[in-house]
Amino acid sequence: MTLVDVPEAKLAQKPENFFPEPIEIRLNDLPTGSDFTVFAAAYGDPEGGLPDERQVEALLRPYLARHRATATVGVDTDESDYGGMYQLGLEITMPARGRTVRDAVEVARGALALLEATEGGTLTRQRTLDLLRGGRADVLVGQPENDWLDFKREGYAKTEHGKV
Repeated sequence: MTLVDVPEAKLAQKPENFFPEPIEIRLNDLPTGSDFTVFAAAYGDPEGGLPDERQVEALLRPYLARHRATATVGVDTDESDYGGMYQLGLEITMPARGRTVRDAVEVARGALALLEATEGGTLTRQRTLDLLRGGRADVLVGQPENDWLDFKREGYAKTEHGKV
C-alpha cells in the first residue's frame, strides 16, 4: 500500500507533486491471529558512518513497547539502490486486533520521528526540544533520563515555559 497524506482532491490535481511516505504496510494472517508488519525507511549518507542496528533497536524499544510492537532493524548499504545513500529499514510488527491501518502508520511515523531526532545515534537537547515543540513528546516516553532530560508524572504550570 502506498501512503500519501494529502487531501484526495489535491492529490488528484497534481499527483506528481506528492511523494509517498517511506512506509509500507502488510497484514499478515497467522495461525494465532493477524498482525501488521510496517516497514519504514530512513536514508543517510554513509560517509558519516553507518547506524548501529542494535543501538537503533534499543532507542526504539521503549516507544514501540508502549504500542505492543517490536522492530527488527537492518541497514542496506547497496548505494546504487538509493542514489549513494544507505537505507535504514525498520520492520515493525504489531498485533492487528483492535488497531487500524492509521494506528500502524502513526506508530511508524513516531519511530521515524525518533530516528530523525537522533540521526541514528542519541538524543541531544536541541533535538529533544524539537520533538516537544513538534508535538511528538510521545516518542520520548521511556527514553533514559540524564542530566538534561527528566520525566515527571504530573505536568508543571500551564504556561508555555511550564509545558516544555
